[in-house]
Amino acid sequence: MFCYFCALRKNNKTTYHPSHNSNRWPDIEFHTLRYNNIMQQKTSSKFWLRFLFTVLTIFFIPALFGILNKTGCFILFWQNDDLSAIQYESGYAYYARIPNENAVKLDLPIYLIEDNVLIDTPVLAVNQDLVKDIKEIGKGLYQLLPNNNIIFSSIDHSDPASGVHAYSVLSPVVIRMRYLLPVLAIVLLLMMTAGLMGLAAKIRKDVVSLQCFKSCLKNFAGFISILILLMLVLPWKSFFVPPVFPLTKSFWIMPLIQRNAVMFLLLGFSVLYLYYSKRKSKWIALLMGLILVINLAYYFIPERDYYGVRTDSAEYIQSYHAGSIRTPGYPRFVEDVMTLFSGSDLDYWRSEEGLKDLARREELLFKDHSGDSRGLVQIVRAQKAVLGLCFLIATVLLCFLIPPHFVFLFGEFVLANQFLGVYNNYVMSEVISQAALLLSCGIFCFLVGKRMKWSFPFLGFFCGISIIIRPSNMFILGLLLLAAILLFVQDRKKALLPILAGIGICGFFILIPAVNIFRQYHQVIFMPNQGYAAIGQTLAVMDETDLSLPKDEVAREFLTASFQQIQAMKSEGKALTQNDYVFHIALEQAKKLGFDPVTANVLFDRVSRDLVSVHKTELLAAYRDQLQLGLERTRLSLPRLPYSYLLAVFIVISLFRCSRYSLTGFVLISLHNLHLMISIMNQPERRYIWSTEIFFLMGAALIVYNVFRSEQHQTHRVRHNSQ
Repeated sequence: MFCYFCALRKNNKTTYHPSHNSNRWPDIEFHTLRYNNIMQQKTSSKFWLRFLFTVLTIFFIPALFGILNKTGCFILFWQNDDLSAIQYESGYAYYARIPNENAVKLDLPIYLIEDNVLIDTPVLAVNQDLVKDIKEIGKGLYQLLPNNNIIFSSIDHSDPASGVHAYSVLSPVVIRMRYLLPVLAIVLLLMMTAGLMGLAAKIRKDVVSLQCFKSCLKNFAGFISILILLMLVLPWKSFFVPPVFPLTKSFWIMPLIQRNAVMFLLLGFSVLYLYYSKRKSKWIALLMGLILVINLAYYFIPERDYYGVRTDSAEYIQSYHAGSIRTPGYPRFVEDVMTLFSGSDLDYWRSEEGLKDLARREELLFKDHSGDSRGLVQIVRAQKAVLGLCFLIATVLLCFLIPPHFVFLFGEFVLANQFLGVYNNYVMSEVISQAALLLSCGIFCFLVGKRMKWSFPFLGFFCGISIIIRPSNMFILGLLLLAAILLFVQDRKKALLPILAGIGICGFFILIPAVNIFRQYHQVIFMPNQGYAAIGQTLAVMDETDLSLPKDEVAREFLTASFQQIQAMKSEGKALTQNDYVFHIALEQAKKLGFDPVTANVLFDRVSRDLVSVHKTELLAAYRDQLQLGLERTRLSLPRLPYSYLLAVFIVISLFRCSRYSLTGFVLISLHNLHLMISIMNQPERRYIWSTEIFFLMGAALIVYNVFRSEQHQTHRVRHNSQ
């Protein structure tokens, strides 16, 4: 009957009424047949749409893998190519041309094989010249050269060109384009066919077919997006490579995913689609968190047995006391780790013999063999564990401000580009400092997102811990100040007690060194090395006319002796660094005058004040040169996009659609730049500059989310936070 009335209305026919003198009824059977034909056509259209998208998915997956392989992202098969025409370089070094040029162009991992036995990839130390070590040390070291060559040495120092050993290189198989083009053509044809069917349904106003097309397209995009996410479960380094390889030229070992620009572009589109589609967001967030945890394990596993010491590591291993120039954060961490784990020998490293042993190991990297590190490798592992845990906690806290999709992108970018930690294999190399700063920034983002007043004391606690670990982390107090202002403006009376508690906790940790120094020396010295940076800069620009500037006789004597030592070192042709001016000149002369490393700060402050007033222009020029040097060492610059331009881009983007997300991102970016200026004025070393680059990326993630955020998501989050 429904078909009957629809047919009457469509043909503008009058309905039947008993008063009509017509015995002519509409042909019900005809309209019923027409309705059945229409429904059958729609059912057939739905079937073919589903079948088409199923076939498209089947062909799209190998096409996707092929494109990723062609761009160097996806590695499934490996090939073993013999090295021929091996030529002698110098020392123990030989070089040969790599047959697989595509792997070299795409910067893919390549391994050297001697007699079908894999040679371990060298793990480089800080400032290590691997080519020099290959020539002078040998022992199976190798390095890839940009001209498709590999320079290497044999394990037993034999001549590789003599044919005593067989050498080959293991490199990924890069698919040829002629094998990929047919699959791409089929995928393109299927996509065009599906698009034409959807367009035809829209023109015919076929609601059923159009809804089926949209549903199939949505399922297809969701499946591909989740597939790209699942591909990130694969590592980017081969941890499970067998030591002995078959004699075949091509074989399968372990699929790898290289996190390059193409992979991140696809990942960005996938995450944005999953964010806007709002399908099973809780399960997607759980999957992203699991992938991030797995990738964090991949980040630390490969070099878990390596350890090294820096030039100042001995100062952190020594026990803390009031006369130490270091704050108690690092020494306390070392004591706790070596007390907790067996196989550690803290007394040995604090003895005279242990200090000499540390001096011999400076700037080098070692692999622990059955506990010969005497606990140093345990310290490095504990650092990595603490850093990884703090990173995970910070990402979870960041999810209270922005959706997990953008937090996941931030975490994957940080891990893929090695922004987490600084020289992670070295004892006390800004790793613990970055961990404490990460927790501080995470709690600040949580406070901005949830406006929970009693999270402020936790922020004060970790800000204080950050400063007690490294005094130059004083810039983190900016977060504490902004959080206090935010809470006070929101609720003055109820927020007053948490604010006072947080400030008190932070002040307690900050004043620990000052209290210990005052109890022993009865002098007010805020930090045990507060005057070291200034004296190093001023001694570098002083001249002979400045020797009479100090009014104090002790200061004049110190300045005269320092000037004479500087001239003597320069006459020997030595290039003086900031550490030379501070530790080898200023501190030595202060000790000769009866000062110790802590009380020397008073002398340094008096001398530097007199010199700064005279050499302002020279100091500004020196700071300008150090700023340029620091910007050259940052990892946030690109070949065609310097850091200054990148900073300007994010600042401009943060001004559009201004919100608490963009302002929070701007604050985090400003924190990194503030720390960059502090590091440049002190020592523009890479480990100081790199330690806070992760906060620039965190701020960039907030700004990017502010650009792409959906108002529907925002309304839901506001309701959730209000509840």
